[in-house]
Amino acid sequence: MAPKGTIGKMIERLTIEANTPNQLGVVSVTRATTTATVTTGSAHGFTSGDFVKVEGALPAAYNGEKLRITVTAPKVFTYQVAGSPTSPATGTILVTYVSDPQGNRKIGWTELVDVQAEMIPLTSDERLAYGAIPALASTTQYRFRLAARTDLDTEMRVRWVPRWPTGAPEHVLEILNIIPEGDGRKYMSMDCVE
Repeated sequence: MAPKGTIGKMIERLTIEANTPNQLGVVSVTRATTTATVTTGSAHGFTSGDFVKVEGALPAAYNGEKLRITVTAPKVFTYQVAGSPTSPATGTILVTYVSDPQGNRKIGWTELVDVQAEMIPLTSDERLAYGAIPALASTTQYRFRLAARTDLDTEMRVRWVPRWPTGAPEHVLEILNIIPEGDGRKYMSMDCVE
């Protein structure tokens, strides 16, 4: 229950984060059979099974949008290439983290903006469906109302520490839907799930 005197006010602070992973410079890309070995200039922070984007390599066979990697050292990983491109690769080669094996983005989140919001209770039907009949459930766990913005999308996420009760833990929420209220000029609601 919210503290007395706060109903209807935008008292919750939400931190909106965007996934903007850094591009890492590549020191070298070499090939043995169909395995390319990449050495980065600094520790990459990747895990085996992650997907990365490699660009700027010549020949172009080394480049790819979603390459599954195997990490062999803090600055080294491998991936599979097609054919027999010349080794070593040349060019200004960059690598960017894309996702973990499940398609989630676990690194590269940066704070975009803090917004004030009002937590909107889910309807009793939504709460009942969520807890009792998972197959019929709305996946929405939290709904917030906030001033209309044009810079938010469902590729972002929310960090939120509830103001009530005191000492509540931080939640990291996926944004499911952004819905304008009325003509969308004044308010919008945002459905989220943990």
